[in-house]
Amino acid sequence: EDARGRSGRYGLEGAFDPLLSGTTGFRESELDPRGRWIVFGARTGTHAANGADLLLTIDRTLQLETCRQLELAVTDAKAAGGIVIIMHPVTGAIRAMCSIPSFDPNRYQETTDLARFSAPAVTAAYEPGSVFKAITMAAALDAGAVEPGTHFVDTGSVTLNGEKITNTDGMVYGERTMADVLRFSINTGAVFVARTLGIDRFRAAVERFGFGTRTDVELAGEVPGNTSSLAAREEIYLATGSFGQGITVTPLQLAVAYAALANGGKLISPYLVEEVLAADGTRRRTEPRVVRQVVSARTATLL
Repeated sequence: EDARGRSGRYGLEGAFDPLLSGTTGFRESELDPRGRWIVFGARTGTHAANGADLLLTIDRTLQLETCRQLELAVTDAKAAGGIVIIMHPVTGAIRAMCSIPSFDPNRYQETTDLARFSAPAVTAAYEPGSVFKAITMAAALDAGAVEPGTHFVDTGSVTLNGEKITNTDGMVYGERTMADVLRFSINTGAVFVARTLGIDRFRAAVERFGFGTRTDVELAGEVPGNTSSLAAREEIYLATGSFGQGITVTPLQLAVAYAALANGGKLISPYLVEEVLAADGTRRRTEPRVVRQVVSARTATLL
């Protein structure tokens, strides 16, 4: 909290408020009856300490263009909003992060919707849908449950526990390979893959990829998402989870998981702060950190 009683609440300012604010100084001394300092009276106090500065990983030019393109895309699609994250898959450094609706930082006090101050890339968990099929396929490939050329026959639907699951486009694809499942985004194919893998191995892989756990990126308000339905060990949740329904993830979790597939199976820790510059001139640099190997390099290459 600064001298005017203000403190960071959102994003980086919320996460680093004590570091950024520094500390206020004070002086205590004896006064005469008229309120004047007594020259030889007792005096105590401490000096004020300036806060630190943050050097971010954000590329300013890329950030500005990303936000501009996102705004155009949201307008064109007549969407309620949108989020873009650009992250280096090997280091985890976030080069751009933009969301709409947003706010004008030059006139932030005019913003009435406080939710706009948050970073939805980490605060907005949602059902990812078909993009999750790549995670399902990676888990099955890594376990040896399927290979790219493994065949299955799509009849257009599959019924589990009385619930009918169909392909989004209503198509019947017939005999297809695992490569086709991803190429045509076949829901029943994802269900086949997950059932071949089994609920225990599927759930373990989802957790290895970091879903259901915060990434610990340096932003206030991050949520872990929710994959608890998989703990029920019911086949219907396995099936819907295989194509990204019945579970929730954050956009950043998804970006980090896909980065692992582009990085030889290594899950990298994302970060926004390149360096912390202390008031005394010392610098603390963030080093890239591999969290764990989630799938083999072979699996990542095959995928």
